[in-house]
Amino acid sequence: MIRMYRSLLEAGDPRRETDLGFEFEAAHFVTLGLLYEGKPRFSGGAFAPILRRVDAFLKVKLDRGYETRRERAAAVERADAVLTRRVAELKKRGVNHPYVK
Repeated sequence: MIRMYRSLLEAGDPRRETDLGFEFEAAHFVTLGLLYEGKPRFSGGAFAPILRRVDAFLKVKLDRGYETRRERAAAVERADAVLTRRVAELKKRGVNHPYVK
């Protein structure tokens, strides 16, 4: 998804993200794509249900939208770091549950 977004961006596509919703299917796929680029084994499945509810297509052109997506991806990455630390703490205390990451 992110490759398609970036190719449209590089081609200078003047449309807004909201105009491309049909092509992209879901807004959170773009945000997750940025995360997967930097971290191929990122656990996007843990964040997808939340992102699906809060991440919408933006009413801005792709160049501005890309920057916003990068900021959102960075926020998710920070949340993942916090979650990873908390899971490690739980496992140290002996908590071993299938729903614990």
